[in-house]
Amino acid sequence: MSESSFRALLIGVPSYRDESIKDLPFIQNDLSELAEALNRNGYVVDVHDVDQTGRDEIESAVEIFFQEALPEQTLLLFGAVLLRPFPAGTQGRACRRHR
Repeated sequence: MSESSFRALLIGVPSYRDESIKDLPFIQNDLSELAEALNRNGYVVDVHDVDQTGRDEIESAVEIFFQEALPEQTLLLFGAVLLRPFPAGTQGRACRRHR
């Protein structure tokens, strides 16, 4: 069995514990449509389980995706998630503080 030259990992977060962020019920359909389009164009696509969207689960999925990649493969990592902007003056250090 030969490995595909093109692989994609699609991650979407349709709901958040933070009640100030509205649910995004369309995410699952968007991921399905994108997966179909990529499949038609030669990609082997893995759509991450929308029920496994905690930080640890997503980090693990991304890590495994890259670890399993072959040097000759083209990889696409797609994320449909809401991110909070970094507080002014932190220059991105905020993400480390919240880990």
